[in-house]
Amino acid sequence: MRLRGLGIRAFRNLRSQDLEIPPEGLALIGGNAQGKSNFLEAIYYLETLRSFRGAADEQLVAFGEEVFWVAGAMADLESGEEARQRVAAAYERRGRRKKVTVDGAEPERLADALGMLAAVVFSSADVALVSGGPAERRRFLDIVLSLNVPGYLPALQQFRHVLSQRNAALKEQNAGDLVRAWDEGLVRWGTRVAIERCAWIQERACLFQSLYREVAADGQAVAFRYVPGVPLNGSISDGDLAASFREALAATRAR
Repeated sequence: MRLRGLGIRAFRNLRSQDLEIPPEGLALIGGNAQGKSNFLEAIYYLETLRSFRGAADEQLVAFGEEVFWVAGAMADLESGEEARQRVAAAYERRGRRKKVTVDGAEPERLADALGMLAAVVFSSADVALVSGGPAERRRFLDIVLSLNVPGYLPALQQFRHVLSQRNAALKEQNAGDLVRAWDEGLVRWGTRVAIERCAWIQERACLFQSLYREVAADGQAVAFRYVPGVPLNGSISDGDLAASFREALAATRAR
């Protein structure tokens, strides 16, 4: 789907905008702090329902306002004007409520509205994928896989839920049985998340090496691999990884 029009209300410093996007595309020109990056952020919000800068939704509401609203009108790249779609997202600061609609109807889950608009952001902050810690790389993988792999986002949400419950149980005194009650869920959902991450990396490892050789001036080789906290032992099958996960939990249980 190609973006044909964009409507913005009280999103950062973009108070009220209604724009038609020409088929040829557009270029934004302006001085610092005029809202160029905010404009791109509004577009990307329609794909992921979150800021690519990592800002919380309440931080996106313009000063003095209570609600921001962003809407995009899209057309199919192949059929042109025949297939149209409209995605809108709003956030109310006071009630901390987010509302998303697709063609005027609210989806059963917010996750069902992800990826309606295909957008890719390149920014100076992307250098953190290489120079930063593993959290940045996990965040990147989670966004890409949530948008492109069916079932990944629900699995990730389940994993985070179980992990938070297990972490809370760890703080209780004499809570060994309570902690163990969450272990199987942690293994189940953690295995699914790790396998999808590993598969995505492996499928692109050779391409990454090829692209690196094209731009590298020193002729050095580069490796692109997934190294989770649970040993892969050369296999990414469900059974093998789940077994490694259980062994790792058992080995660290006393600690």
